[in-house]
Amino acid sequence: MLYKKAFLNRIYCGSVPLNNQTEINVKVVDTKHGAFLYDCLTEVMKTHTNFTGYLFIGEEILLNYWNMIEFDLGRIWEDENTIVGPNLYEQTFNLWEWWESPWGVRAVEKVYEYLIELNYYENRRSKLTQGNWIPDWDAGQALNAWLWNGSGEFSCYWTNKSVLYLPRTFSDLFLNISKHFRHSGVRHGIAIPTLIRLMTLQENNIKLTSTEVNQKNSDDFLKNRDVLTKASQQTHIISINCERKERRFILNDLRLKEYVVGKFLEYSQC
Repeated sequence: MLYKKAFLNRIYCGSVPLNNQTEINVKVVDTKHGAFLYDCLTEVMKTHTNFTGYLFIGEEILLNYWNMIEFDLGRIWEDENTIVGPNLYEQTFNLWEWWESPWGVRAVEKVYEYLIELNYYENRRSKLTQGNWIPDWDAGQALNAWLWNGSGEFSCYWTNKSVLYLPRTFSDLFLNISKHFRHSGVRHGIAIPTLIRLMTLQENNIKLTSTEVNQKNSDDFLKNRDVLTKASQQTHIISINCERKERRFILNDLRLKEYVVGKFLEYSQC
């Protein structure tokens, strides 16, 4: 299994339980074919609370964890190549198809509208009780962080790399905010980086560098071990950015299996 020798506590997320895999702890979550992959993280955080933090790794990610040993476990780690997308309620044209979909900008606007309403009623209730009532989390602070990270704009964000480390100190806030992203139907690649910008100022986060393997350069990585070794020494993650069939072929390639810490779980199973 991938990372068997690196991480003692591992949970795999899939839509169905695996048979005859006694070493594998599988969390069964319906992510709608990966559209809401962050449901895996939220479900694990709800049931596994006594940990320093949570490292979320998608199937397309090879983690060069040996380059991250000295990282601060009290800070969020995220993809350094996060893309700033459209601002809310801004009229734009020729957008990426997922921005224009029901799971894109409009879904994020639903989150914003709910948080504005929630913040209003929380402030009103606090005043009526003369400060004796305190909300579970501060929606106003989340909105302020979002605005600050967007340099005065409420922006959407996107990443194609499913990798995130979240310290336990952020777990309650993540759970409180993520449920609104899920309820509004925000797609995974948009939800995670946008959600993080409601939780903390982005300059406080550790940025993970990456090398991308795609259909154009995959032969270099699969046939030349030196190319793969160099990438593993210079960056934090290797990202397999291909269509699902091609991605599984690359991940299951024997050369990559031998290179990484242990035996890969066959990716056709999860």
